[in-house]
Amino acid sequence: MKSDIAALTGPNHRRDQHLRRHRKEHAKRGYKQASAQVDSTVDDMTERGGAMMDAAQDAAQSSRRRWRRSLPSVRLRRLRLRSASAF
Repeated sequence: MKSDIAALTGPNHRRDQHLRRHRKEHAKRGYKQASAQVDSTVDDMTERGGAMMDAAQDAAQSSRRRWRRSLPSVRLRRLRLRSASAF
């Protein structure tokens, strides 16, 4: 009787082990793919963020330059207004 039970459970046990190994390998593959995707996404976001920061700094510098260039003309207009109102 025991040998009959062992004969019936043996193939089931081997099948279960095979399925466990297969699931484990599949899970590892999925984890590696997900990990690679996350790394790729983070690298892309870092690159885009750096480009946005560079663009913002360039825009700020350009704005400052324009403001500095216009400053003398604003002062000159004020002087002209003052001298015109003095007469």
